[in-house]
Amino acid sequence: MSVLNSIRKRGIFLIIVIAMALFAFILADLIGQGSFSQENQTKIAKINNKDISYFEFSNRLQSIQQNSFQNLTTMQAVNQLWDATVEQTLVEEQMDKLGIEIGNQQLISALAMQFSQDPQFLTDGQFDINKFRGYIEQLKSISPETYQQWIINEQNIAEQAKAEVYFDLLGSGIGITTQEAKELHKLNSTTFDLQYVKIPFSSVSDDEVSVSDSEIKKYINDHKEEFTSDGLRDIRYTVFEEKATEEDEEDIKQELANLLEDHTTYNKAAGIDETVKGFKNVEDYEEYLSEFSDLSYEDFFLFKKDLPSAHADTLSNLEVGDIYGPYKEDNYWKYSKITEAKEIPDSVKVKHILISYSGLPNGMDIDRTRDEAEELADSILTEIKGDKDLFADLASEYSEHPETANNGGEIGWLTYPKGERNDLIDFVFENEAGSSKVIETEFGFHVTYIEETRNKQNAIKIATLARKIEPSDKTVNEVFNQTTSFQMNAQEGDFSEEANKNGYEVRTVNNLEVLDENITGLGAHRDIVQWAFEDKAKVGDITRFDIDEGYVVVQLTSKTSKGLASVEEAKNRVKPILLKKKKADKIISEISSNDDLSDIASSYGTQPRTKNDVDFENPDLEGKEPKVVAKAFALEQNEVSKPIAGDNAVYVIKLLNKRDADDIGSYNGIVHRENEELLQEASDRIFKALKSKAKIEDYRTEFY
Repeated sequence: MSVLNSIRKRGIFLIIVIAMALFAFILADLIGQGSFSQENQTKIAKINNKDISYFEFSNRLQSIQQNSFQNLTTMQAVNQLWDATVEQTLVEEQMDKLGIEIGNQQLISALAMQFSQDPQFLTDGQFDINKFRGYIEQLKSISPETYQQWIINEQNIAEQAKAEVYFDLLGSGIGITTQEAKELHKLNSTTFDLQYVKIPFSSVSDDEVSVSDSEIKKYINDHKEEFTSDGLRDIRYTVFEEKATEEDEEDIKQELANLLEDHTTYNKAAGIDETVKGFKNVEDYEEYLSEFSDLSYEDFFLFKKDLPSAHADTLSNLEVGDIYGPYKEDNYWKYSKITEAKEIPDSVKVKHILISYSGLPNGMDIDRTRDEAEELADSILTEIKGDKDLFADLASEYSEHPETANNGGEIGWLTYPKGERNDLIDFVFENEAGSSKVIETEFGFHVTYIEETRNKQNAIKIATLARKIEPSDKTVNEVFNQTTSFQMNAQEGDFSEEANKNGYEVRTVNNLEVLDENITGLGAHRDIVQWAFEDKAKVGDITRFDIDEGYVVVQLTSKTSKGLASVEEAKNRVKPILLKKKKADKIISEISSNDDLSDIASSYGTQPRTKNDVDFENPDLEGKEPKVVAKAFALEQNEVSKPIAGDNAVYVIKLLNKRDADDIGSYNGIVHRENEELLQEASDRIFKALKSKAKIEDYRTEFY
C-alpha cells in the first residue's frame, strides 16, 4: 500500500501533503537537519503539552497558499491547516507512545512511489535515488527559497512515513469476513416491490403539538457536541454601492469618442500645446493603448469563435484599419480597430528535436554549453533540410525530450492558443507545411518541423481602446455622504426603520462563529467577524466597513456566550426537530390496527401508492427513506407493517414481492472496499476520541 495514497484516503495530514506537492523531496542524510529548533516562538496553540509555534504554522500556511491548486482564502487555509495540525500532533503523540520509528529505506520507498513516473529521476525505468539527490543539491543552489520550504516541511515527510506504520497496525485489527460481505451484498442488492401509504408530518398542524423549554433543554443536554461553541454572533447590514450612474456612463463614452480624432492637449511640463494622434491614425498600438486605454494591446490573432459573441459577426467582417464602436462589454466602453488580418490554420501537426544545455532545469546531466547546443541544433537543421526522412533517426539520437524522442520527434496536433504568443507559436502557425527552423525556448533549442496544417481561416488582430465604466468622483462623494448619514441616523434611531425609510435593503446573518470569514451576501470579510467578536462590541453597536463595491454599515444584533447554548439560543434549531417527532408520534397513535392500506389512506384523504425495485442503496419513496425500506426485510409477502416514522413522513408499507440478491461467487471486492471504509471510519473515530480527551488551547483569533 502506497504511503501517500493511503494517507490521502485516510485524510491524514491532507493539507501538509498539498503544501509539499512541489517540495516532497528527501535525502536520508537531510532528515533532522532543518527542523525548527527555536523555542520561545509565539504560540498559536498548545495541544496537550506541546506548543505550536506561530512562526512554524505561518510558514506552513504560506506553503499551502502558494502551492494549492485551490483558490483558498487565508481563513480557509488557516482552518484546514489547523485541523491537519491538531490531527498530526495527536497522532504523533500516540506514535511516540508506541515507539514507532522508520528507517531510511521506508522513506526512499515512499519517495519512489510518488516519483516513479517522473523521467528525470529514472534510470532504465526505475527510480534512481542518486539522480534525486542531485536534484536536491541543484535545488539548493539555484532556488534557495524553494529549498528552504522543503527544509521546513522535511520533518512532516518523516512523520507521514511513521503514520503509515501506525495505520498498518490499526488496519491489522479491522475488517469484515467473507460471510459478512455476503450478508452486506444481500442487504444492498435485495429489491422490493412495495405498496405504501404516506402520511406527511404537515398533516398535523403546529397548533396540535407543542414543545416546552424543558424538552428543548433536555435535547440540548443529550446532544452537547452539536450545541457547544466558542460563541455566536448575529448581525444585519446594508450595502452602499459605488456604482456608475447613467450620467457617469455617458461622460465616459464621450471621453472615449474624443480620443478617436487627432486633438490638441496642453503639456504642463513643456508649457506648450501638443497635437496627439487619434485612435484612427495611430500606428504604435501598444504604446498608445498603454497611455490612453484601460486595456492593453493584445498582439495575437483571433478567430471568429474567439471574438465576443454579441459583436463577432461585425468584427470578423471589418477590413484592416476599420473601427467598430462604441459598444459596451464587460463593464467597459470600447472602440475596436482591426490592425492585421491573415489566414492561419486553427491546428498544425508538429515534430521537434530538443537540444538542451547545462544550466537549464532539464539539463542536469548535460555537459554541453549553450553555444555548443546551438551549433548542434543548426547542424541537425541543415541535415533535415537536405533529407526530411532523417528526422526520426536524428530525434532518437539527439533529442532531450524523452516523450517525443522515441516517437520520431512527434509532438502531434497543436491548436492555436488564444492569448499566447512566442517564437514557437508564431513559427508553426504562420508558416506553411514543410517549413523548419531552430527556435530557442527556456528548455533549449528546438529543431522544429511543420508536418501538416489544417482548417485555414481568417484571423484578425484587434486593438481596443477601452475605458472602464466607473463612478465619478461626484458619485463616490454622494455615496459616502449617504452612507455617513444613514450610519448616524441608525445609531440614533432604529436600523431597520431608517433603512426602510430610505429604501435600503437590510440583510441578516445569524450564527457567525469566531473563526468564520464569509458573510452571506458579501463574501470574505474577516474584519467584520473580528469586530463582532471584540470584547468591547455590544449588541446594538453600528460601524462602517470599506468594501470593494463601496461601504457596508453593520449592526451587531445578538451575542451568544461561549459554551453550551441556552434554550433561547438553540430554540430555532431544536424546536423543528422535536415538533417533527411529536407529529410522527401523534400520527402513529391515530392509525388503527388495520391491514387494509386503502382504509388507512382514505382516513387521511390519500391513496395507496406502489413503488417497484426499491433497494436499500436507493431507498426512494418520494424521498430517501432508509429506515422505512429497512423494515421490508422483516416482512413476509403481502404482510403489512406497523406505522413507521420516516425522515419525511409516517409510512405504512405492504410487501408485494421480494427478489433476493444473486450469489456473485467471489466477495473479495466487497471485503476490500469495506475494509478500506472501516479503516477510514476507525481513523476518524480515533481522531475524535483523541481530540475529545486532549487539552487544546487555540489562539488563532489573536493572529488571523
